[in-house]
Amino acid sequence: MNFPIDSYELRARYAPSLIVVTPFLITLWACAPTEFQGVAAFSGGILSIVVWYSFSVFVRYCGKRAEKQIWNEPSEKPVVSFLLWNNNMIGRDLKMQYHKVIYDCLHLPTWSPEFEEGDPLKAAQYGRQAFVRAKGVVRRLDPNGLWYIDLADYGFARNLYGARWYWVGVSVCMSFTSLFLVLLGRSSDMLILGLIMNIFMLLFSFVFGRVLGDLSKEIALRYAQHFWESFLNLSENVNYDKRIEGKNGN
Repeated sequence: MNFPIDSYELRARYAPSLIVVTPFLITLWACAPTEFQGVAAFSGGILSIVVWYSFSVFVRYCGKRAEKQIWNEPSEKPVVSFLLWNNNMIGRDLKMQYHKVIYDCLHLPTWSPEFEEGDPLKAAQYGRQAFVRAKGVVRRLDPNGLWYIDLADYGFARNLYGARWYWVGVSVCMSFTSLFLVLLGRSSDMLILGLIMNIFMLLFSFVFGRVLGDLSKEIALRYAQHFWESFLNLSENVNYDKRIEGKNGN
């Protein structure tokens, strides 16, 4: 059994889930610091890992659903819209180079500005098809490029954005739990510190959660720039076709 622990999973899945579950972990370890010894400490550690992993699955699911909130249409994603002629994020000359390498290297249909004006949905479909094919090539031939770092950053922002209200909810519940325990007389330095940290996490979740959507779009734009730059650079290699065949084991 292989445990998914590569750098992308760490940054895009486990890091945001740790942020969401941190108020619970703070409360768990602050409630009974003196009792968590020996077997109890081991059990608490196992429980923390199980909760963290469970939240990582849930946070990723929330991130996938948040795609529809970040982008109204799939063609709005910069990796696709970069190829559309009506998009002004990049120059026309560079866009022509992208279309040329898509046709020459991937043997996929491209389209003219006139075609796009007459059938924008079909043009967007061609763009998505080109991205899917190019993504496989870039992953094989440039697995550690800047695009990969941007993709992990986008996954982090998107997943945390999708789970932002659960992050707020966990922070609220754990803040009230810590406050309730303090009012019951179970005050200790650790518990009071945990209460302060939970309140801080609650405020942070409100403030940071409001900008995650825009942050996701900004990172997606940077990812698109680096992705298509990488594909263009790879396509300029004279042994491009042979490299693809070698990577496929043919």
